[in-house]
Amino acid sequence: CAACWRWAVVLSCVLRRCLGVGRADCCTAGLAEGGERVGVVLSWGWAEALVAAAPTRRAEIVVRLAGEAGLRTGELPRVRPGDLREPPTSSVALLAVPTADGDAVDREAPVPASLAASLRAYAERMDLDDTDPFVPVSTRRIQMLVRETGTRAAETRPDPALSSVTPRALRERFARWLLRDRGLDPNVVRAAGGWETLAALDDHLESLDGDAVAAALDRADSPDVVPLLEAVEAATEATGRDRLF
Repeated sequence: CAACWRWAVVLSCVLRRCLGVGRADCCTAGLAEGGERVGVVLSWGWAEALVAAAPTRRAEIVVRLAGEAGLRTGELPRVRPGDLREPPTSSVALLAVPTADGDAVDREAPVPASLAASLRAYAERMDLDDTDPFVPVSTRRIQMLVRETGTRAAETRPDPALSSVTPRALRERFARWLLRDRGLDPNVVRAAGGWETLAALDDHLESLDGDAVAAALDRADSPDVVPLLEAVEAATEATGRDRLF
């Protein structure tokens, strides 16, 4: 249940604080891959405005892959129609993200059903085969597409943050959406976005006071949580994997 996952997020944050992993420890790591900090945090409304303002279908695909699937700028030119698959037991599709050399798969990124449908429609419209990249352009061009889209969006939704949006800001929004809006386990988010450590997500976890910590520990003993933990254990044992996602 969603409530149980939210409490899992709270407990994870509590444990990390107790172990001394706090905001000060990840101020240079964070989500700022490459050492660049990102000040823009996109809301759902901003993200929708960006998609609506995209001047081309290619720009729309770029914005959605970064904001809804969490792809990095350098990963966007690598993904292809043949990398998209639908697990038989889930409504969420998976997009295999090739490594830079193309010899392996870095991870499988979760793709919402609506985005998966748009990707298939785009591939058909552009007559792409399974090995053709969705976005066969340079990373610099990808950054330009996002910036151009943000500028257009700012014309209809006045906000200086939109005109300065970057692919990295879209990826950061992806993390915040999964953690705060969806209430997912931080380890699931880490795996989905390909972050190396949980500390990379620290800026997106809500700060907790003593009351919140006490309430989280009380709820951890709730009988409603036990079946969830048992179900997770059973699922991981049945699949022979050390994590669900």
